[in-house]
Amino acid sequence: FVPKTSRASARVGAALAAAVMEASMALGGGSGLVRPSVARQGGCRPFTAAFVTHRRRISSRASAADEAPASAPASAPFPDAPHARKHRKDTEGTRGDRRRETRDLRAPAGVRLEDVPVASDALPERTHPSHRVAPDVRRDPNSFTEHFRKKPTALLVGYAGGNYKGNTVNHELPRGSTVDDVLEDALFKSGGVKLSNYRSRALGRLKWSRSSRTDKGVSSLATVVSLRLELDPSVWDPTKGGDYEAKALCEKINSFLPEDVKVFGAYSTPKSFQARRACVKRTYDYLLPARCLGIFPAGTSPSGDIPGGDIPSGDTNQPWPGAPRAAGQSPARTMSLFREALTAFEGSHYFHNYTRRAAYARSKDWDASLSVGGPNSNGGRRRCGSRVSDPMDADADVLESEAEEQDASAEDSDDASSSAEESSGARFVGSRRDGVYWLLERDDDDLVGIKHNRRVESFVASDVQTLRLKTKDEDESHMSEPFVRVTVRGDSFMLYQIRKMIATAVAVALGHYPLELIPASLARPARVVTPIAPPTTLYLHEAEFVPFAKNKSQKSKASDDDDDDDDARSGTGATFHNTRDSVELETVTHRPDRLVPSSATRFAIERFREQTLDPALGPALASDEWDVFVSNLFRSRVWTKDGKGEKQSPAVAEVLAAFGPYAAERSARKRELREMDAVLEAKAAKGSET
Repeated sequence: FVPKTSRASARVGAALAAAVMEASMALGGGSGLVRPSVARQGGCRPFTAAFVTHRRRISSRASAADEAPASAPASAPFPDAPHARKHRKDTEGTRGDRRRETRDLRAPAGVRLEDVPVASDALPERTHPSHRVAPDVRRDPNSFTEHFRKKPTALLVGYAGGNYKGNTVNHELPRGSTVDDVLEDALFKSGGVKLSNYRSRALGRLKWSRSSRTDKGVSSLATVVSLRLELDPSVWDPTKGGDYEAKALCEKINSFLPEDVKVFGAYSTPKSFQARRACVKRTYDYLLPARCLGIFPAGTSPSGDIPGGDIPSGDTNQPWPGAPRAAGQSPARTMSLFREALTAFEGSHYFHNYTRRAAYARSKDWDASLSVGGPNSNGGRRRCGSRVSDPMDADADVLESEAEEQDASAEDSDDASSSAEESSGARFVGSRRDGVYWLLERDDDDLVGIKHNRRVESFVASDVQTLRLKTKDEDESHMSEPFVRVTVRGDSFMLYQIRKMIATAVAVALGHYPLELIPASLARPARVVTPIAPPTTLYLHEAEFVPFAKNKSQKSKASDDDDDDDDARSGTGATFHNTRDSVELETVTHRPDRLVPSSATRFAIERFREQTLDPALGPALASDEWDVFVSNLFRSRVWTKDGKGEKQSPAVAEVLAAFGPYAAERSARKRELREMDAVLEAKAAKGSET
């Protein structure tokens, strides 16, 4: 048995194990000399996975040979082992499945195997023809050198999403419709992607992972994409003219990108780094036109902020966009209500009323699939390679495409009413038909759990300001429409969550929703239909990541040195060197502790915002979709159908009445828990002193 040392020693141990097992099978009748379970009990690792696989393969072939008829020819193929038949159906789309598909592949004369386009052959049936790789496509030989290696890399990307239908690849749309399409094409043209891995299904061959997903029209300044990229490791070596952000590589990639997409940095990462899971904080900015709040300022300062302590009303002839009962309030009062509503969302809450609950609910066959022998059962195990319908396992920031969403549906009214009518007969108060009610008992058809829980760290709104929009030659500039910048920071956000929270705060500021309804809507028994704001001015402003995990090659370096010393002392002179490990160790020395942009990169991001993103968001502030959004608030379920914004539904009062005792009970429970924690801490401190 071989101790857990270097990879080279492990491979030598596996080869020796194979030879020993061949001899033991010949002498011992196929039973083997030592079982792996004995090794585990003794505290040593068996001869790696290769040893166990080789042992099973020999055993299966030996048993098949014993059972074969005497008349069978000696060259007849052995049937697959039982475990191989069991796992064959579970490897669809995995690395083993891809290897089996390309096992007998032969490259044409004069073409390397890595330049054969095979990745696009496994695309779905409904794939748009533009995603298929043409047979004559080849990687530019001048775009790469013999020093290129596949390295785990993180790209810091910014883009103006007005021309794209999200950043996530969609094979059913024409090529170039998403940010992932244009970014992968640029990486291929720059030599960072081999043709054999180009345009694979969901970019799986590149280990593609995003820190956040954005919807159609949504922009970003801080999206991080982790992938396996072909590059020269010297781009990170300062002694060879590189830097830890690989600026030379970024310039090469940007030369193939359109003006509205840019790579700011390329960072070396460990193999275990995944941008989606490593991102722990996300900050979004949302530009809300001031006219949506009934604020029409008369002038602006050179900095873009509205002058004076109080917000001037400006043109008083403009109609009030809110409820008639709030028509007399001042702009300062409107901003105060808007900020109070945003603050009510801060903290850890259940945001089930601010997303599409069906996207985060358990499927109906969930419980049956967990039980042995139930529908879609696999012995209590999830099939390898199967798609998981757990939204928590998908990207945290899910802002899916809304191409099929109608403008008139400013709220999920149809979805809420249909789900309410189909739900069980659980007791409630309020009105299910209006989408505003409070459950008095558990409803198994509409469960709210940990998947709906999110933490909002801060939610603030700036004063009214404007953007100075410059032309490309920067000779002329003009001011955009006045707006309020809303900034939200949190761990992660659900589908539609940010836009629904902002829309609800606008409804509170305009007098449509009572401020007390927001805390009530964050309680688990509450069911409240909420409006949704347009997506065009939402963009990711900043992302924060956990420190990089320590690379395995760093951990094994000391053990490799110990092995070399032992070999030298024993006089064997046998020393094993792993070239890839040495290159990886050299790369690790130039790797930062975490993914943090430098000051120069932050300056480049700010310049991209001023020159590219702001001019793209400026026209969106003057769009008519904002007027449609404000007018749809009068159709909110909190109003009666004939009220026209004057008569509130009685269901709102019933929900607020039910929330009062619930909130008091929760507050008392939290107070008891804090007292218990204080007692336990006091006992622990007293015990430590004694």
